[in-house]
Amino acid sequence: MVKKSGNRRSLLVNLILSMNVLFALSLVLALLSPRVSPDKNYIPAFFGLAYPILFYINLIFILIWLLIRKKLAIISVVALLSGFSMAPKYFQWNSARKKNPDIIEKLTVVSYNIQSFRTFYNHESQSYLDSLKGFLQTLNPDILCFQEYYNDLEMEEDITSQIQSALGLEYSYVNARLTRFDRFQFGLAVFSKFPIITSGRLLNVNYQNELYTTNYATYSDLLIYGDTFRLYNVHLESLKISDDDDFLESLEEGSPRQITRESRKFFSKLKEAFIFRSNQIEPIREHMDNSPYPIILCGDFNDTPASWAYQRMSHGLQDAFVVAGRGTGKTYNGKYPSFRIDYILTAQNITIHWFGTTFSKFSDHFPVAAVCSIKK
Repeated sequence: MVKKSGNRRSLLVNLILSMNVLFALSLVLALLSPRVSPDKNYIPAFFGLAYPILFYINLIFILIWLLIRKKLAIISVVALLSGFSMAPKYFQWNSARKKNPDIIEKLTVVSYNIQSFRTFYNHESQSYLDSLKGFLQTLNPDILCFQEYYNDLEMEEDITSQIQSALGLEYSYVNARLTRFDRFQFGLAVFSKFPIITSGRLLNVNYQNELYTTNYATYSDLLIYGDTFRLYNVHLESLKISDDDDFLESLEEGSPRQITRESRKFFSKLKEAFIFRSNQIEPIREHMDNSPYPIILCGDFNDTPASWAYQRMSHGLQDAFVVAGRGTGKTYNGKYPSFRIDYILTAQNITIHWFGTTFSKFSDHFPVAAVCSIKK
């Protein structure tokens, strides 16, 4: 009897050990994601997407081994320490941050994927817009960047005019990539209380016809308190996963055949988006590297910090969340689990005093905001 009990315990320990090794190796693969372009090898990108989950699973393994076999905790300890620098990009607790610093020339930057204002098929669009304007007034932005911007030019007072009037943002740059019947505009928009000197757009190299996508980037040169800065508004390739996708539902209720079909479709979309983003990023990165002015970058990257997209776009810049954020900074509000995919990045000559994500009902993303000042 004792022998049987000992065999069972040994079998259980070996099973836990095998699972631990598997998840430790998965975490290491996740740490490769920022270093390997999905265009060359897309496999690490899938693990990078799961980095926070893998991080916590390895923590659990450490606790398990501390209870039953302390020496084996080294497996997950080594895996975690090998990429511990990634953790601050997912969780922060900056106790010294100040939302209202005692400075005269304060700069509040807000970035928001507005999901076309959820108004394109909404017969109550004006009441929605009035509520949104009130919400944006509480954020009090000096610079406001929208991704998935929408405007109806046949409204009595169009959305662009209403936002400028409500928020007191005198200057704007609306770059509409998609128009329908010369009435509806879809694209990117920048609103600013500072003069916009020049602006332009950077096309998505994945599309031969520029009317096929709203995933692209714009730049605007702004005169901010006497200095010129280049503002990038970026919307990287979307996953193109809609509410009609049945992946999660198939896991809960589907047959094995349906689960296989929906899983293949879901992971195929992820793979394509990983590769498309890697291609899209390089012209933007080259443009940023040749900027004559310090950079402020706002955008929806559709990817987490453990990604090639984040690593390339943030190179040489400060991440406002890392400098002055708190919590996990989750920004996606859709039905699929997510982490931080919307960002504000700045040049080093900008002091970041505060960063926050505001929970709201107006989009499938939450707006992110940073309070800054310029180092003279």
